[in-house]
Amino acid sequence: MRTNPGGQIDPAQIIGRDELIKRLWEILSRQSLVLTAERRMGKTSVVLKMKAEVTDDKLPIYRDLERVQTPMEFTQLVFDDVSGYLTHLNRTTRRVQQIGWNGG
Repeated sequence: MRTNPGGQIDPAQIIGRDELIKRLWEILSRQSLVLTAERRMGKTSVVLKMKAEVTDDKLPIYRDLERVQTPMEFTQLVFDDVSGYLTHLNRTTRRVQQIGWNGG
């Protein structure tokens, strides 16, 4: 295996994180969590491996939020990400549409 400084690696090539990922899923079954560490420690790789190996009872959505500057931007991105999974008959979707969501 070659080193890959600065680039993303295939989730199948991520080794040694299975116990951490198992623990993260256990935590997420009860509550939210924040994954923090210094740069280049593998946070994104862990999250992408979790997404690649997710079970059918979960809906993983990955979004890079580095450039998000306002709560409204964040809210719009979350809505954009989940709206495709909601039906048009879904009450939440209808209510947001009735409000006249304009993203800002």
